[in-house]
Amino acid sequence: MLGIKPNNKLVKLAPFVREALAFAEAERVLGPHQCLTTGHLLLGLLRVDVEIINILHELGVDLKFVRGLVHSAIRYSSVEKCRKGWSSELGQLISHYCTLLHIQQEKAEHELLVLQLVSQPNSIGSQILASLGVTKENFSKPNQ
Repeated sequence: MLGIKPNNKLVKLAPFVREALAFAEAERVLGPHQCLTTGHLLLGLLRVDVEIINILHELGVDLKFVRGLVHSAIRYSSVEKCRKGWSSELGQLISHYCTLLHIQQEKAEHELLVLQLVSQPNSIGSQILASLGVTKENFSKPNQ
């Protein structure tokens, strides 16, 4: 079972998160990238959850288009130079997500994970979403 250790305590990841990370890893393998990034997580999310796919689609996010953006962003960033495994940006995002989920004890874990992705400062995933006009503010109001 996939897990992380925020504050040196192992946290089990929800099945949805494990599935999104599995799809993210599959996306990583499609490119010449050594480590998993928030860009890959974005691609994984675009393959795993119908509700998230519909929300992001309404906001103009398309898997085929975003895949090219992710591969380009990783190619020209310092993330590609990291060792295999999770990039630090992805580790921070998942750690924040687990902390918020524990504090808020919400059932909306899918939306919370995407909000964390959108909100993560200077990460590949958030920069790509921002370039497509997807922000924290408009994610929660996709029909406007």
